[in-house]
Amino acid sequence: LLHYARGLPLDARRSLVLAPPGMSPEDEEARELLAEIWAHPEDDGPRMLYADRLQQRADPRGELIALQLARGDGRISERERQLLAKWGPYCARPLTRFLAGYELRRGFLAHAIVDERQQFPQALLEHPMWSLVEELQTAHTPLLRLAPLTSVGVLRLVGRTLEFLSSHVRTWLRVAL
Repeated sequence: LLHYARGLPLDARRSLVLAPPGMSPEDEEARELLAEIWAHPEDDGPRMLYADRLQQRADPRGELIALQLARGDGRISERERQLLAKWGPYCARPLTRFLAGYELRRGFLAHAIVDERQQFPQALLEHPMWSLVEELQTAHTPLLRLAPLTSVGVLRLVGRTLEFLSSHVRTWLRVAL
């Protein structure tokens, strides 16, 4: 179920950060719901409210979130596949262009494979969306140091990242607790 953006030309990947027609801009209520989702990643309540809000505004991301929440660990439907193909990259924004691969679960980024060729802007290193990521593959040490990786249960380290991690054990013990 991983959706790889790596095969896209760089210009096409950059365009993924722009909202396409049919996707509504975030209003104050939607921003508040996103903040609640990021603050409480394990709680599906705010995700359901956000999905409803998006569906009221005819934003297809709302249907995708609702379908994934309803499915749980069951089989993916054809409709969900269609929505993922068309809208998946936008659901992983603003991180999409910095990922070599990703998976959405419960409507949001849950598995991220960092594109090591990309340099993250500081604001994206600290973006609250990282709090939803449950599985992470990276060699990007600033990401490990700065991102709010509170939900990571599986961490795949690439390159010399383990060396960095061993020198920052206290940081990771706080995250684990």
